[in-house]
Amino acid sequence: MRQDTPVLFFSYRGVSPNSSRGHPFVFNVKTAQRGPNGYDASTGKFTAPVAGLYIFTVNACVKTSQYLNIEIVRDDEPLVASSHFGGTVTKPCFSLQAFADLASGQQVWVKCANECEFYHGEGGIYRWMQFSGALLNKS
Repeated sequence: MRQDTPVLFFSYRGVSPNSSRGHPFVFNVKTAQRGPNGYDASTGKFTAPVAGLYIFTVNACVKTSQYLNIEIVRDDEPLVASSHFGGTVTKPCFSLQAFADLASGQQVWVKCANECEFYHGEGGIYRWMQFSGALLNKS
C-alpha cells in the first residue's frame, strides 16, 4: 500500500426484506468502518470518496429449494455475477469478490439480478448476508 493511501474500509450485514429484482440489496447493520464512509445504509450503495483500486466482497445465503442470482456492480455494470440454488434441506451460503478501479464518485453495490430468494438469520443463526469493501491503493 502506498504511504499516501488512506485507510478506508466498511462492512455491513443484515438485508432489508424488501430487496427485489433489479435493485440493490440494502445492508443496514454496520459491523466495521474506518475512514470516510462511502457506504449509504439507506440505499445499499457505496460511493468512492477517493479514486483508487478497491476490493469488494459479499457473503450471501439462499433459501431452501430457491434460486439467488446476484451481482456486484459498478455504476450498474456487472463486475461479477453468480447464481445459486438452495438444497432441499439446507440454506447454503457463498461469497463473491470483485476488484474495481474507481474514480471518485463512482458507485458499487450488490444487485439482485433475477430471482432473489435470499436468507439472512440473526439472533444466533449463522447465515448472515454481508457486504464489505476496502481501498487497496489510492490513484
